[in-house]
Amino acid sequence: MEFRIKRVKEIQTILENDIQHRNKMISKYQKSKNTFTVINLIVGVATTTTGVGGIATMLTIALVPVAVALEAVSAISGVTGLIAMKLNDCVCKKIKKHQDIKLLTVNKLEAINRIFAEDENIDETEFNKISEIYENYCQSIISNNSI
Repeated sequence: MEFRIKRVKEIQTILENDIQHRNKMISKYQKSKNTFTVINLIVGVATTTTGVGGIATMLTIALVPVAVALEAVSAISGVTGLIAMKLNDCVCKKIKKHQDIKLLTVNKLEAINRIFAEDENIDETEFNKISEIYENYCQSIISNNSI
């Protein structure tokens, strides 16, 4: 009986630690997402400004080399914006994945807590049910990480 209680408490600790880990991962990815969003906005403004400036400068025949340089900067900042946008999409997928896993973990922990909270004693059927919940959780995590 004490083995069962000890094992259930271990499972609860594992799930609580995983929730904390997911919160940290979501926070880190959210910071990256915000950074890529700001980069994309700045690069968008730079692309527009240098593009318009290059066209306006191109109208004066004497400043064609300056116009070419401005258009080159515009092209480079446009490519940088595309890269930042693609990275932002990848980070958004990671955030969603970790949020889904966190939600699953919270649900499994609540289910285990409901069974365990009824009484501090755990009979074999309750222990088997908790073990099954934990095994299903582990299988879900493995299948989610392979995506």
